[in-house]
Amino acid sequence: FANAGNINTGFANTGDRNFGAFNLGDSQGADGYHIPINFPAIPINLVGGTNSTIPITGYIDPITVSIPAMTIPVRFSMTVLITITISGNQAVPAMGPIVVNQIVLNNLAVGANISVPFQMNLLGQLQLGIPGPSSFGGSSATTSGFFNGNASNTSGFFNSNDWSSGLANANGAWTSGWYNSGTLLSGVQNLGNAISGIA
Repeated sequence: FANAGNINTGFANTGDRNFGAFNLGDSQGADGYHIPINFPAIPINLVGGTNSTIPITGYIDPITVSIPAMTIPVRFSMTVLITITISGNQAVPAMGPIVVNQIVLNNLAVGANISVPFQMNLLGQLQLGIPGPSSFGGSSATTSGFFNGNASNTSGFFNSNDWSSGLANANGAWTSGWYNSGTLLSGVQNLGNAISGIA
């Protein structure tokens, strides 16, 4: 795109046989930088907690249990030359009610300690890509075009495979065209292997 030289792949190249972007000389476009930065994992340990206490003040009214009056039936019989039978009811002495006095709750405290642990590790890896003139737009050093992934010998835009050309080809090598997924594909939106054409 917008190349002034001959046999160029990429953008705004003015020399011959270049790939990438903004190359002024001939046969340029193989340099770029990839800097991985590793640092130790950062552990994060947090504990969130609270002490909760609920004061309770109040009382329970007196409890009264009344005992009902009862009578016990009595039958008595005795024989001395004759049989004498006495029957009747014997009254049980009256009993007063059973009373449980008032129960007072004065600042009764009900509480709990609640804590929730939380642990997390931040992994220690940061990948920085500093492209050279050949890989303007985030492509790796051996690719041309723009925003190609870690594929090699690739040109175009957003390709993620080796030896691919076009736009957003994925999941296989040797593809060209748009949105293909597989190997040895050419065309538009093909899925599989060794296919050419549209979808």
